[in-house]
Amino acid sequence: MKIPSKSCELAEFIGILLGDGCVNKDGFINVTTDDEFYAKNHVLKLFNDLFGIGHFYRHPKGFFRVQTKSKPMMNFLIYLGLEYGNKLTNGVSIPDWILKNNDFLRYCLRGFFDSDGSIFKHYKWSSIYFEFKCKSKSIIISLYAGLKLLGFELTKLEGDRFYIKQRHNRKFINEIGFSHPKHLNRLVKFQSLIPL
Repeated sequence: MKIPSKSCELAEFIGILLGDGCVNKDGFINVTTDDEFYAKNHVLKLFNDLFGIGHFYRHPKGFFRVQTKSKPMMNFLIYLGLEYGNKLTNGVSIPDWILKNNDFLRYCLRGFFDSDGSIFKHYKWSSIYFEFKCKSKSIIISLYAGLKLLGFELTKLEGDRFYIKQRHNRKFINEIGFSHPKHLNRLVKFQSLIPL
């Protein structure tokens, strides 16, 4: 296993794990998604570029997983500020080393949004919403704080979600961006509705 230096790519990987990832005490690390292209061409690439280990798995139920089993990798991720176990109860959040570096923070937020973010059009009005949603209170609070540090205007955090204020949608596209094809495709579809 390779031990990567702190970097934008590692910060993005941390963001993905905070979203669709899982780290358990036996050393299993995985990311689950419903998009095969994203799993194979982005998540698997991050696993291998950063750590030199990772395998693609197609589940019979139709989802896709990139995974590995490595106690050293688990221990390294804990050293970086993650926790193993249930994200709803273990208090995990964006690590301080990411919050203290704006470039790392942008990539971490991108990784999370690719995993658990949504872009959608209001059913009645021509309004586009960028939504952050997470059932883990500690994660959603750190996402909110991170975006505030970068100067984003946000709606009130209510329960497990909040939105980028519409006048900052373009700022989000330019400064955070996306790697997931589903967001890129929806962005193309809604592009004309997003103010410059």
